[in-house]
Amino acid sequence: MSNKKHIVKVEYLDATDHELCIRLPDELMKQLDWEIGNEIGWESVEICEDWGEHKGFTLSNLTKNPKNG
Repeated sequence: MSNKKHIVKVEYLDATDHELCIRLPDELMKQLDWEIGNEIGWESVEICEDWGEHKGFTLSNLTKNPKNG
C-alpha cells in the first residue's frame, strides 16, 4: 500500500440535512475496495509527524467490517 496522503473536506450531504459525508478520490476507493454508499466510521486521533502532532481521523468501512457491540 502506498504512503500517499489524501486530504478531503467533510461536507453536509445536502443543505437541509445534518448528515455528513466525505468524497474520496476514485483511486483511493479502488485501492481500498470501497464502494459509494458504504457506511464509513471515523474516529478522532492525534497524528504524530516528524514536525509535530496534529489532530486527524482514522476511517473504517462499517459496511464491510462492522464493529461488534
